[in-house]
Amino acid sequence: MTRACGDEGIENTRAFMAAARAPLTTKFEVIDGGGHNFGTYQRVMPDAFAWLSTYMGR
Repeated sequence: MTRACGDEGIENTRAFMAAARAPLTTKFEVIDGGGHNFGTYQRVMPDAFAWLSTYMGR
């Protein structure tokens, strides 16, 4: 989530997280100065790919 999403984006994300049930897990991360662009996503890609490799290998 980036600051550009505003309060509505944060509320929607929190609602999604509240609805998640095991085995689904969620993580909320606000990226200051981020935007909807590759630079922002590049900063979280290592964690995202680590998560994907853990769960896709099952």
